[in-house]
Amino acid sequence: PLSPPYSPRSRSMVARLRLQRVGRRHLPVFRLVAADAKASRDGKYLEKLGTYSPIPDRNGLKHMSLNVKAVKKWIMRGAEMSEPVTWLLSRARLTPPAPIRGATRVSDGVGTQAETRAAQKE
Repeated sequence: PLSPPYSPRSRSMVARLRLQRVGRRHLPVFRLVAADAKASRDGKYLEKLGTYSPIPDRNGLKHMSLNVKAVKKWIMRGAEMSEPVTWLLSRARLTPPAPIRGATRVSDGVGTQAETRAAQKE
């Protein structure tokens, strides 16, 4: 019998939501895409989910457009998110806020590790 041209492992790919740079030099614009985790940053993607412009306009606003249905669909499918995408989606209130890196709980709120050590010495 002939073996199929694919192996069972090749069919299961890990999807990742990440940013793909499409702007020109000194004017970055990013696409939010769902891509295979092994694909290069600016390579092929499975679906375009939105855009993000990190350069503020004249009013000081950064623009982001999202296809909310598609983003929720990929999250429900179990797609991993890069750190910038996690931050952007939490700002859009589609995901819970990401934990602050390097922060630990202190009795009076959230602080850095250095503040925690200083509070413990007192």
